[in-house]
Amino acid sequence: MDRRDLRVWMAALALVLLAGCGGGGAGETQGPPESPTVVSLDTLGPDGGRVRGLGGAVVDVPEGALDAEVTIRIAADSTGAPPLPAGMRTAGLLYEITPHGWRFDRPVTVRVPAPEAAAARGDSYVLLHAEPGGTWTTRAFDDRDDGMLAAEVETLGWFTVGVVRRAQA
Repeated sequence: MDRRDLRVWMAALALVLLAGCGGGGAGETQGPPESPTVVSLDTLGPDGGRVRGLGGAVVDVPEGALDAEVTIRIAADSTGAPPLPAGMRTAGLLYEITPHGWRFDRPVTVRVPAPEAAAARGDSYVLLHAEPGGTWTTRAFDDRDDGMLAAEVETLGWFTVGVVRRAQA
């Protein structure tokens, strides 16, 4: 990697880090957040593998989930995402993980970072998933000790962390 490539990667990383530093409520936004487009991609086949996004998202594809080579792309990009449900806020980036419409032969695991600010206030998280032309749905998830929310899915699309406010007494 030459110096120019290194500078491009560092600039992209800086954009991702700055995206989480917006004003208002510990990085929370209403509506799909304005995410810079930062792309990571890899081509996986029947042996499976892992794709890591620059913003922290990960897609784990188990062996046998693909019967041919497919390029999986992770972008911190809200372009084309449906509007969030009324009253829902997000924490962190909104990830577009493609190819849209691809159905895996076995579930794959999508992992996204869960910002710690909501947990510190006693709020809770939901992992939101949407497909093109659809609406956001809440996915069952594992709350991992490593600060990631993980869900098994059969299709890709947009993923983000939603914040559910703690009820005020």
